Amino acid sequence: LCPVDMPVQVLKSANFSGWIAVDDDQIKEIIPS
Repeated sequence: LCPVDMPVQVLKSANFSGWIAVDDDQIKEIIPS
């Protein structure tokens, strides 16, 4: 796992819809997939 994967997984698990709504673009910049 990359260091960023752990907080991403935690945030998705904790508040998936809120996380995506706020930071979807940031996720794509950090983790191009």
